[in-house]
Amino acid sequence: MEPLVICTATALLILMTVVASMLSLDAMVGLIDGSFALMAIPTMTSTIILAPKVMLAERIYFAKIQQALAKPGLENTGFQTCGHCHTQFSATL
Repeated sequence: MEPLVICTATALLILMTVVASMLSLDAMVGLIDGSFALMAIPTMTSTIILAPKVMLAERIYFAKIQQALAKPGLENTGFQTCGHCHTQFSATL
């Protein structure tokens, strides 16, 4: 980490410690809950943005497995079939 980032994080930690020592317990719990809620925003945003890319990677992955299973002589390659959705997957994963 760069020194400026460490210095900023340290200053923020000290500031929040001082502020927390002066607040009531209910106010501190509210501040912590608010912080957790704010952390959920980038998590949900990245999930929504990356979902199509993950789905594409999943389709490519399972297509490669299907191609490998379609080759002659690869019947017993360690792949199993899911009883629920009939998707074939590697038993070693």
